[in-house]
Amino acid sequence: MRIPNFICVGAQKAGTTTLHDILNEHPLLFLPKEKETKFFFDDNEYKKGKNYYLYNYYKRCNKNQIFGEVDPEYLYFKKVPKRIFETLGSEVKIIFLLRNPAYRAYSHYNMSFVRGHETIPFKEAIKVEEERIGENEFCKNHLSYIDRGYYSKQINEYLRYFKKENMFFMIFEKDIIKNQDLSINKLFNFLGVHEINLNKSKKSNVSFNYKFKFLRDLRYRPNKVFKLIAKILFPDVKDRSRLMSYIERFNQFPEKRDKLSPEFARYINDKYFLNDIRELEILIQRNLDVWLNEK
Repeated sequence: MRIPNFICVGAQKAGTTTLHDILNEHPLLFLPKEKETKFFFDDNEYKKGKNYYLYNYYKRCNKNQIFGEVDPEYLYFKKVPKRIFETLGSEVKIIFLLRNPAYRAYSHYNMSFVRGHETIPFKEAIKVEEERIGENEFCKNHLSYIDRGYYSKQINEYLRYFKKENMFFMIFEKDIIKNQDLSINKLFNFLGVHEINLNKSKKSNVSFNYKFKFLRDLRYRPNKVFKLIAKILFPDVKDRSRLMSYIERFNQFPEKRDKLSPEFARYINDKYFLNDIRELEILIQRNLDVWLNEK
């Protein structure tokens, strides 16, 4: 039985949707229709087993294609690397896409705020984060703005199970924004497929808000009654997923948001991330002054 050749594990809010869309352009690469399967993160999904994972997400992959997935939840949660190793073995290729941790944190905050998970200002949220993310799994997932930015710690967890030569490191500011063609072709070579010309007209993850808050809450905070009615009307989980995706698209409208100031970004990196960034530079053998010298 064939197994996935690669997994991009994040980081969250670091350009993984853009990378997913780019990889989908290549005729020799196959990714699940659903960008984030969450299989190795979600306990209920994971217990369904390897055969379920392969059949449910990769059954349409043809024999000439290399296949894998992109899921930014996989970098942060400690249980994931071991699960990937135990399910797919040690030879699967791991892709890391990393972003300036201060801007990543602020983008994560905006997502949580728009979805109704967050209610307090960003500066206050990062002050109380450590206490909040210790409360439960929901808070750890949605309110971990700073904690998700300790990349070297998270990568070292993967190094317990996978060889460094099977890892590919990308920096959002350098490899997606500034040198996309060159960087993506290096990634294609790493994956063992030929280079292609990229379609740069796509815009992934444009900022938005919701027209109706009650529809937003059905998507991100569904109550027991709604879940029961949805299961009765749509017994198949894929049909329910398509319904929620339709509601999500219908309920969105584009909206510009305030940007994080370079001064506050530097403050965040100096206060929380300086040591981790320097350790990361050594770990991945890349200069990250682009994060520390933000202007």
